Amino acid sequence: MHSDALRLALRQGLQAAQMLAGRLGVSQPTISRAFAVLGDKVLRLGAGRSIQYVLIGNTDMHTGNLSFISEHGRPYALAPAYDMTPMAFAPRSGGGLPAAVPHPVIQPDVPSRIWHGAVPLARGYLAALRGASGFSDRFAACVDALEAHMDTAAARIARLA
Repeated sequence: MHSDALRLALRQGLQAAQMLAGRLGVSQPTISRAFAVLGDKVLRLGAGRSIQYVLIGNTDMHTGNLSFISEHGRPYALAPAYDMTPMAFAPRSGGGLPAAVPHPVIQPDVPSRIWHGAVPLARGYLAALRGASGFSDRFAACVDALEAHMDTAAARIARLA
């Protein structure tokens, strides 16, 4: 039902699609993929960013994680990326850190070229995490789990056509 309603909203324009997504609580990756069919290069980039979120363990995906800005209408510009944290490792209510990232969902309706292009971006993110100072020693296990998550995702993506 969501995809049919979203397709209908897409035929009515971007604002209608955004309003529908907000009312239905459609996920950020879903709305990004829907926007990708509109043809704007920047909207296709947004779909790629949502894929990167999957690879870096950002389980907090919603429409607020991707923003488009414009002073004069189309073409829209992609706002600077933000909320790029691996929320899979958000501390639990007792303060402990999760030891694993949920299995990556490699959605078949996303073109394989987008998945393939996101892997190096996610690996760069991981390298930046490893090179950053200021994380607690406990977070090192999270970075290791994130690397295992990316390895699993990259292996699945490598099998895509």
